[in-house]
Amino acid sequence: MIADVHLLRDLTGRLSGWLPAERHLRPLPGLLHTLETQVTLVRGAAQERWPGGSKERNDDPYATPPLTGPEELLNPMQYATGQRSAFVRALERLEGSVLTRRMSAGEEAAFRTAAATRDVDTALTALFPGRGGRGEAAFAVDVAFIFSREVLDLKASGWTTVHAEPGYERIAEIPITAGMLAFLRDHAYVSNPSEGAKFAAFNGSPNLKFEGGAGGARDSASAPNVIIKKQGFAQFWAAADSIRFFDALGYSGMKRAIARERALAGADGPAPDTSAEAQARHDARHAPRVQVDPFEGGLGLFD
Repeated sequence: MIADVHLLRDLTGRLSGWLPAERHLRPLPGLLHTLETQVTLVRGAAQERWPGGSKERNDDPYATPPLTGPEELLNPMQYATGQRSAFVRALERLEGSVLTRRMSAGEEAAFRTAAATRDVDTALTALFPGRGGRGEAAFAVDVAFIFSREVLDLKASGWTTVHAEPGYERIAEIPITAGMLAFLRDHAYVSNPSEGAKFAAFNGSPNLKFEGGAGGARDSASAPNVIIKKQGFAQFWAAADSIRFFDALGYSGMKRAIARERALAGADGPAPDTSAEAQARHDARHAPRVQVDPFEGGLGLFD
């Protein structure tokens, strides 16, 4: 039985308990049975409409991806309960954030041309290079992606020195505008559904990808990566209003990424002592002090 039906059963019991006996909700069990039947029919129709496992994808940059609506978000085959809430929270935190992507100086030149001309084909060539072009491009949110070899460099030097991965010495930063956020809210889809593959209709949709240090097992509190596909790229690109470039090692988002790696590696000291003795010492250090401020009411000058 799916989680949503469990929720309906629980609601039935709660409502029955809240209401006086003479208003007992006799119709609810019948309604619950009807809803269970409808859920089964919707799941079957969804499988028929969007069969999973298909690798087909629309790469037309002017074709708008399908809307991601309640029919998808409430489908337990695609979004488990915790997965759904994490997805919604991740979309909310994108407001006011920036997308970052590491690149070479050559890729930067192509991006600058695309930004200057606002030409979709030029931007596609820059973001999806090569014959045929790869089908997706990953962006980090607010931090720079850091390569494993760079982390090894940092650890070997006592977290003092890092050499940029060759070919990734530069960083592009794209502020997420209201239009870009609206595009992602309407069309973004989970990268790894809870059961099996994505419905084929959503293979070309942008993704929020929870992995590793980007909202994954290594750092679940961080924002997931944003995966942009070719389908609908023209709409996404039209909503961007600026793009900035930085040296990777001097970029503030890179410094945040390094600080996160230090913390995950325990390089900033041992785990905090949570014993009762440690709590008592903490309380003693932070106990209220006698007011020694000479000004009546206290201005905090000596606190």
